[in-house]
Amino acid sequence: MNSADLAPIRHDCGLDRDDALLAWRVGVEDFFPPLRIDPLDGRFAGSIIGARTAELQVTDIAGTSHQVSRRPGGHRASGEFFKLTLQLAGSGVVRQGGNETRLEPGTIVIYDFARSYDLVFETDTRFLVALFPKDALGLPDGVVGELTAAPLASAAGTAPLVASYLRGLADNLGVLAGPSGARVSRHFLDLVGTFLGEHLERRVGPARAEVGALTMRILRYVDEQLGDPELDAARIAEVHHVSVRYLHKLFEPTGSSVGQWIRRRRLECARTQLAARGGADLAVAEIAHRCGFVDAGYFGRVFKNAYGVTPGQWRDDRALSSHIRAR
Repeated sequence: MNSADLAPIRHDCGLDRDDALLAWRVGVEDFFPPLRIDPLDGRFAGSIIGARTAELQVTDIAGTSHQVSRRPGGHRASGEFFKLTLQLAGSGVVRQGGNETRLEPGTIVIYDFARSYDLVFETDTRFLVALFPKDALGLPDGVVGELTAAPLASAAGTAPLVASYLRGLADNLGVLAGPSGARVSRHFLDLVGTFLGEHLERRVGPARAEVGALTMRILRYVDEQLGDPELDAARIAEVHHVSVRYLHKLFEPTGSSVGQWIRRRRLECARTQLAARGGADLAVAEIAHRCGFVDAGYFGRVFKNAYGVTPGQWRDDRALSSHIRAR
C-alpha cells in the first residue's frame, strides 16, 4: 500500500470478456500485494473499487465464486499490514495459522498479510476490506495475531459500530482522498483497535482478563501522552500503580520493551502527521516535538532507520504523488 492518498479507482471485469480473469488480477494489484486468484468454475466476473489515505485503504469487492491464496515472498514491506473484512453477501471460508472461519453476511474477520492465508468464496460474493499498517492500531502485532482468521462477534460490543463505519466509508470513498480523509481514517482505526481489544480481553480467560485490561489501559495511556518527552517506564508504572519490573513483564508478549514501544508509537505519530495535509505547513522539527522527540537530529535518524527515507523525503514523496494525481 502506497503512503499517498488514492482517489477512488474502479475495475470491472464481465463474463463477456475473454481476458476477464487476467484483467481482474491486474486490477487487484492496484490495491494489494501479490495474491493468487483462481475461479472455482472456470469463468469469472467481478468488480473492485477502492480509495486510501496514508493509514487506511478501503475496497468494495464483488465477484463470482473464486479462491484467493496469499504466500508471502521476500519483500518484508508488503506483509506489514492487517486486513479486516466485512462480508456483505455470499458465503465462504478463510484459513490462516490453524484458524478457520465461515464467512456469512455480517461476518467480520481479520488476517495478517505477513502470513499465508486462503480464502474460498463458494458463491457469488461481495465484501469490504480495510487494509492498514500493523502499527496503526496501537496494539502489539503478536497479540493481534491471536485473532487472525478467528471468529469475531459481529453483534456484540463495538462490532456493529465497526461494520456501520466501514459501510459508510465504502459508500463515500471520495472522503478518504479529501481534506477529512486522515481524520476519518484515524477515527476508524481507533474504533478497530477498541473492537479488537474487546476480543482479546474475552479470549484470555478470567485468570488473565484483569492483566489484559491493565495492558490495554497502559497502551492507551502511552498514545495519549506521546507528546510528553518525559514519558518513560517509571512514569507509566507510577500512574498505573505497578512496579517498573512488573510493567516490563506486561510488555513481554508484545516483543518490545517499554522504551521501544514508546519510540515506535512516536514514529507512527510523526509519520501520520507528515502525511496529513495539515502537516505541510509545519516544520519537520515541530512535528517531531509534537510527537515527543526532543532532538530533531535523533528523530531524523530513527525515522530513516524505520521507514527507509528521511522525514522530509516522506512528506515530499506524498506531496508529489498528490500533485501528479491532481493533474
